[in-house]
Amino acid sequence: MLETTASRILTVLSEIAELEGDEPEPGPRPPASASAVAEARRARDGGFSPEYLDFLRLHDGWPEFPWGIRLFGTIELTDDESYPYYQETLEDCEAPEDLMNALIVGASGNDPSLVLLLGTGEVVDFLYEERARYSGFGAFLADRLTAVESYLEQLLQRAEAARTDWTPEHRAAKEARLLVELRCAATIRPRAVVSFSTPPPAHDPMPAAVEPGDLRVGRKKPKASVMLGLVLYLGSYPAPDEVIGCFRAFRRHFPVEGTMTWAVPNAFGGFPEDAEHPDDESWSPQMRVDVGGHFGIRISVRAKDTAECSYTLNIRGIPPADDDRPRAAFCEVIVPVDEDPERLARLTTELTELLPVRSGYGGYSAYVWDSDAAEDPYQRVFSWCRRFFALDVGQVDGWLEAATEHVVGAGWLTVLGSAFVTHLAGPSLPAFTTPGITVTRAQGGGVVIRASERPSLGDVHRGEYPVAVAEVDRYLLPLKTGGWHHTSTWWATPGQAWQLTYGELPGGFADHRATSAWLTRLIDPQRFLGPTARERGEELLDQLSRRHGGDWADQWRTDPDDFAWLLGLLTDAADPAAGPESVTALEFVTAFPDDAPAQAYNRLIYAYLLGDHLDRAEALLPAALEYAPRAPYIFHNAACVAARAGDHGRALEFVRVAKQHGYADFASILEDEDLRDLHDNPAFIALFTSGLGPRSDEEEQAT
Repeated sequence: MLETTASRILTVLSEIAELEGDEPEPGPRPPASASAVAEARRARDGGFSPEYLDFLRLHDGWPEFPWGIRLFGTIELTDDESYPYYQETLEDCEAPEDLMNALIVGASGNDPSLVLLLGTGEVVDFLYEERARYSGFGAFLADRLTAVESYLEQLLQRAEAARTDWTPEHRAAKEARLLVELRCAATIRPRAVVSFSTPPPAHDPMPAAVEPGDLRVGRKKPKASVMLGLVLYLGSYPAPDEVIGCFRAFRRHFPVEGTMTWAVPNAFGGFPEDAEHPDDESWSPQMRVDVGGHFGIRISVRAKDTAECSYTLNIRGIPPADDDRPRAAFCEVIVPVDEDPERLARLTTELTELLPVRSGYGGYSAYVWDSDAAEDPYQRVFSWCRRFFALDVGQVDGWLEAATEHVVGAGWLTVLGSAFVTHLAGPSLPAFTTPGITVTRAQGGGVVIRASERPSLGDVHRGEYPVAVAEVDRYLLPLKTGGWHHTSTWWATPGQAWQLTYGELPGGFADHRATSAWLTRLIDPQRFLGPTARERGEELLDQLSRRHGGDWADQWRTDPDDFAWLLGLLTDAADPAAGPESVTALEFVTAFPDDAPAQAYNRLIYAYLLGDHLDRAEALLPAALEYAPRAPYIFHNAACVAARAGDHGRALEFVRVAKQHGYADFASILEDEDLRDLHDNPAFIALFTSGLGPRSDEEEQAT
């Protein structure tokens, strides 16, 4: 049985290696000799199960066991230097006694994982604690066989899905479905009439002109800088011949000499390889759809020794998110800021005809090269964007879910695929009134909209509001996405990963909760230029501190941490009985439910009750009750709202649930005038004299 399982694992690993274009890992060692087994048993006090002995007689260990595990043979078992190290790992983790006495028969080279053989013959998978237990060594091997077979099956499914996505029939069907969905959505949500926004006036005095190359963080080694860029979002995976075609077009339009590196993307990023010369296509046979569904190539030709002097092509097929929401594939081009933009325009047209494009944009874009720098470069990028309205942010990942059905916005170059063009303009070309805007039909039905002869930064401080780009952006309004959504993996400890989800662009965009305002900056400039959410919160905190005392504003100025901390200070500073300023502050806090503390809802309900705004309290109650199980004081005020509305059954149920969730100040309910009408109710009295008490008929009807 062990031999069959081990043989099958080897076969599956070989199939996986072939699909991934890798060399097969070396298999297990030959059988251990009887003398070597005897020596290993003496060294480890003989704690070998019959199944493990059978394994050693078949294979004297398996150094490259999947994935990253080394199954011990007699060599490892008799190594008096490394074996005690693994024993110390168990001691450091304060493992239970039965595991401390186990025979260590495997260890990971990637993290502190251990494979333990107990005296009962059971096998334990251990990483800081017991993760899994198997009835024997054979069951452990069988589980690993199931894992590699599952990996192979997933790999085959991903590859088959990509191959299907490469077919013209499948792509045409997807675009047809998109057009139907767009029309249905337009019927439900008709296109809004948007008036022309008044461009913001120039500053007085007029600031000096800024060139795109002047926008840079870091002197010798850039932390962030402005480049000339293009992003195309695709409706289907790029096919291998399309990827190669993109590379050749990229090199034709930007035939720069330099050092080229390339990387095949996967779930962990990419592992760069050096090419022999800038036109080297030796990477093309290496492209595979990996088990995560990633496919494509990232190529960079560095003309000089900085990121600002690099020419990058990044074209990728992207798998769905963890919750199966589809994400758009994309093609990204990044070239130095002083490159001829006409080359980028010609390349854009060629790529639009070559790829299954849904939308895209090109022009000047800010890229962060070192996000871990002491001074967060994204803070500077945010400040650039509040002045230069035609400047994009070089972040692709957070738009990929939205880009399947929406557009991010307009640029100097704006690209629309056939489905979006048909939805917006029918058989005609999009039409604009601002001089200088041109529209070119590409093969396949897409269009490239060019706002002007050359790109600009759109410096609103100098009165250079990008009128043409703004008109194109207003045209796109029925299709524009409303926000950013990015998920990344954080490896908290070796072998342990956390999925982190972000709803804002990094740096100042997140600090100010300004991503949505930035997206609509060309439609509603003042929303982005005016006080951001953070600036408005700081104003409110200053008002409360000045009028009602307290050091809340001083605390913030001393340690201006993240936005959630600001909302917490506002909540603490807002006294519900102190007047309308506190109500305004609490309403501001609760407008950000992802960051608002539970106490803000409680205080705002109380403030509404004090002001006799029962309708507002009722409207806020559903959101507040989401927090109530972990903040049971909210149930107290909820009961008051219900009682004032005359719903005594519901009020009584809120009192009951407050006690059930451990409301610390439960006795204060007896002193609350709003709940006086409940005092004669036997069910209410029972809550203060016994357990949770029986439900009355009135309560049963209320719930």
